[in-house]
Amino acid sequence: KLRVPGSLRVTISAAIIDAADALSTRLDSLQRELDQRGIALEDVRISMRWTHGVRFLLREGGVLLLFAFPWILGRVAHWIPIRSARAIALRSLRNDPSRDQPAMRTIVLGLLALVVWYVLLFVLLDHFVGPTNAIGWLLLCFASAHVLRLGRGRLRRALRRVHTFLALRANGTLQQRLIAESDALVAQSVSLEEALL
Repeated sequence: KLRVPGSLRVTISAAIIDAADALSTRLDSLQRELDQRGIALEDVRISMRWTHGVRFLLREGGVLLLFAFPWILGRVAHWIPIRSARAIALRSLRNDPSRDQPAMRTIVLGLLALVVWYVLLFVLLDHFVGPTNAIGWLLLCFASAHVLRLGRGRLRRALRRVHTFLALRANGTLQQRLIAESDALVAQSVSLEEALL
């Protein structure tokens, strides 16, 4: 018997508890295998046709080429202040071992470093190319940082899907086995939910 807030007593049979444990064990096993192979569960059902793979590569490759310049510019333009902030945060921790929040220190120092960096860039560009070009360059850097932030997740997802496609293509029975296992887990979950209700 389980205690639930409000003094409501719920009785769960040993069979349901065993079924829940079995479901959890199977789910953990499937997730471990997917992690070892570098495959996400949502990608298990992707099409294995070469025509779909080529279409995917053309679409994602086109997007990558379209955003390549802003992505590279965003990466290069923000590399110095971000790396500097990280180095300073970690260096100060070596001297003071009681400070245990390098991530927070990096964020705070990174924001400060970015502000100083943009001010320095504006002053230098204003001196050499004029204020209008300096503002244009800074706006381009801001836009590039935004593209970098948006594109990072899409690029990571596209690379994972390519890896999944190649891994499933290399092993002809793997996809069918993973789909069968995920379907069995869904059916087992539904039956467990029905038993609980």
